[in-house]
Amino acid sequence: MITSNYSLNLPSYTIKNALLWGNFKGHCLRAQEGSLGNRIVHVLIAAAELLPVISQIASLFEMLIACNTPRNIHIPNVQAAPIQLPRPIVPVNNPALLTDLSLEQVQKKLPDLSENDLLHISDEYLPQLNLRDLPAAKCRAIFNNRDLNENKRRFALLTASQVQQILPKLNPHQYLFLSDSQLQKLDFISLFSSQLKHLFSYKLRNENKRRFALLTAPQVQQILPKLGEELHKFISDAQLPQLDLARFSQLQLEQLFPFDLYFPELLRVSELFALLTASQVQQILPALRHEQYDFISDAQLLQLDLARFSQLQLKRFFSWSSAPQTWDEIRQNERNKKRFALLTASQVQQILPKLGDKVLFISNAQLPQLDFSLLSHLQLKELFTFDHFNLAETRRRFALLTASQVQQILPNWERWQYKLISDAQLPQLDFSLLSHLQLKELFTFDHFNLAETRRRFALLTAPQVLQILPNLDDPHFQLISTKQLPHLNLDQFPTKISESLFQGYNKSEYLFQGYNKAEIRERFACLTGGQIVNLIPNIPMTNVNFYQRLAKQILARDFLNTVPQDGTRRLIPDLTEIVTSYI
Repeated sequence: MITSNYSLNLPSYTIKNALLWGNFKGHCLRAQEGSLGNRIVHVLIAAAELLPVISQIASLFEMLIACNTPRNIHIPNVQAAPIQLPRPIVPVNNPALLTDLSLEQVQKKLPDLSENDLLHISDEYLPQLNLRDLPAAKCRAIFNNRDLNENKRRFALLTASQVQQILPKLNPHQYLFLSDSQLQKLDFISLFSSQLKHLFSYKLRNENKRRFALLTAPQVQQILPKLGEELHKFISDAQLPQLDLARFSQLQLEQLFPFDLYFPELLRVSELFALLTASQVQQILPALRHEQYDFISDAQLLQLDLARFSQLQLKRFFSWSSAPQTWDEIRQNERNKKRFALLTASQVQQILPKLGDKVLFISNAQLPQLDFSLLSHLQLKELFTFDHFNLAETRRRFALLTASQVQQILPNWERWQYKLISDAQLPQLDFSLLSHLQLKELFTFDHFNLAETRRRFALLTAPQVLQILPNLDDPHFQLISTKQLPHLNLDQFPTKISESLFQGYNKSEYLFQGYNKAEIRERFACLTGGQIVNLIPNIPMTNVNFYQRLAKQILARDFLNTVPQDGTRRLIPDLTEIVTSYI
């Protein structure tokens, strides 16, 4: 007794199946198994039963033929070599018969059972069967009941290992049968992207989002490269911080964190991005789009290793519009300036050489803690812009620097930047490395700002004045104050005469040039005897005014007692003669 290879099971031929495309579905399932010829026949029959009206007529005709065809075929007794027929599939028409068999017998008969019989495997035996080698069609037939709830109940009886064995063989709609407990124990690495899409169908968004949230982080990590745009949105807040996003492409990151959304949705994406750890942000940073940098939260920013950023990345990260024309550009500038202010001094120090003209982002709180020795001339020029529109603000920012910071950047300044040095910084600096032109710019000597220059020069200590003496212009000697003068060793003054500018006057003479009589008297009065003795050899005898003042100074106090007791006493006779000749 055999059955036709091209017909369906007899129980499948019902009026309902004939009228509602049940036969069509049965032939589609049969077209997926068997030999090539068998599949082609089933495809042709299914095609004939696809169109409305024609399908019903063809299905009813097929039902009449199948039901009236004799099931017993008698093979005549012919003396010939025995023919090995294929092993027939013997349907167990009595469901009770399966329950009478032992587990080993059911396992042995499993490949031979018909699809109808597979539905009647008992709940007791089902979790204990080995389904690994069972064909895909028969795996599907076990859970092909018309009642969806019954299918879910039976599928829930399977163990995780059984589900793992048959998972690639199931129909897409049968993925819905998986229970929550089974889902959490599966390995999805063998599934394709299309299968994952059906496993978590985005059409059942709320339910499948709930089911996706049941997966552990390692499970999500397995399927992460295969997730499409729709499934990326299913990643839960608890799963996201545990994932390794290092292999995400720019396209995948755009799907996971889209930036071209309206405000409410964009806010949700920002909240999702804020769940990432600093290491995760560091991993995906090279693949992020410029627009996605706005998603980085303040807490994440403080934990990033900015030293690994390239100059281009920093330029994108802290973008700045030099001439903002729209409100968006203005707000972006303000936002990035505030973000930069969140960085610690150590973070700013790491990226300082790469900032370029973005040094203007440095806040007043960060400024006093930085090492500016690596800054270029152009960066210093950008950091402390000197113009009449923001001069007060630039001076205020510069006054925040410590003396050591000012000392670091002193040789790399523009000359006009020396005017930014505050009164508090000036007495703490070492001017020994400054050139003649730099000192000239630092203490500008002209009639318009002479009072201010004298006031600032008076802030210098005596050692500072001695440092800069060799590089001062002759008129600058007049800037030496009466508080500084007694502490100077005047024998260190240059003796070379500047013939071109000062017509033969010695530099030492400029200590007493350009002052009124009261000032000159005051300056002479603060000199000690030793200073005068050291000064006399550098003053020509033709300088009558100097020696007249000197004579009056000697007469005004006990000058001889202030002369040192060393070899300079030998000058006293000559000094007395000079004084008496000018009295």
